[in-house]
Amino acid sequence: PFLVMEYLEGESLADRLDRCERLPEEEMRHLARELLDALAAAHTQGVVHRDIKPENIHILAPGRDGERVKLLDFGISSKADEALYKLTQTGSVLGTPHYMSPEQARGDAELDHRIDLYAVGVVLYECVVGEVPFDAPNYNRLIRMIIEEEPLPPRQRGAVISDKTEQFIMWALEKEPALRVHSAEAMLDWLERTGRGE
Repeated sequence: PFLVMEYLEGESLADRLDRCERLPEEEMRHLARELLDALAAAHTQGVVHRDIKPENIHILAPGRDGERVKLLDFGISSKADEALYKLTQTGSVLGTPHYMSPEQARGDAELDHRIDLYAVGVVLYECVVGEVPFDAPNYNRLIRMIIEEEPLPPRQRGAVISDKTEQFIMWALEKEPALRVHSAEAMLDWLERTGRGE
């Protein structure tokens, strides 16, 4: 038996952030459009990724249409109609801690695609700030921060972005799912409209 996989040239977003630390606003917005387009396609099929992070976002070598993004590693993804989003047998929550939504961090029994949208917000925050919204010396403190503390707006941490882009990122980082952006399509629409100056 063997597995055939596509060979991808380019680099991960994690590698780019290691090299550049922060991305310019327009570059971040372009990568966000690409990422959200891929995520919208997955969500339309009822698939929730559950592990959105820079290591799983691959930036392809530029082609005629500029840089494109591929969303990788659906290893812990789930279909929305399955019995899913439970704690693992060891009691840990699936996903990478820094990119977990508050509801994931709490271990809520029923989660949906909005956990991916929160993770996108963390990734975009990291793109413009150079650091994730929350960090701590240990896992328990980090989980508590994600659940209880409000993230500082990116511009208060030195991000050079517009007010609208900051609002966009903070919208994705709402702690309560009901207040968070409701879909990847809505995020894409917002990017398109603000890109046109609306």
